Amino acid sequence: VFALRANRKVISVSEDLQRQSATNHAILSSVDDAIVGIGAERRVLYSNPKAAELLGEWLRTGVLPSGAEAGHTALTAGIIALMDQQQPAAS
Repeated sequence: VFALRANRKVISVSEDLQRQSATNHAILSSVDDAIVGIGAERRVLYSNPKAAELLGEWLRTGVLPSGAEAGHTALTAGIIALMDQQQPAAS
């Protein structure tokens, strides 16, 4: 009986997370601003359709390019500059 109750609780939590994820996705997808989540090692964690429209090809690769690479839009260059400020100084 305990295992059954525990299993039901896990299923319930999983369903709750799926509903919340779907709600978050719907909200972020409907926003008319570009939203990009960038994590460790400059990996893209999330982007909405407007971000894909404005930022282009590098967003599809899943990794923010380095500032040394040429041809960035002003928006991409701004994101790179912000991320570079977050990086600890090399020792």
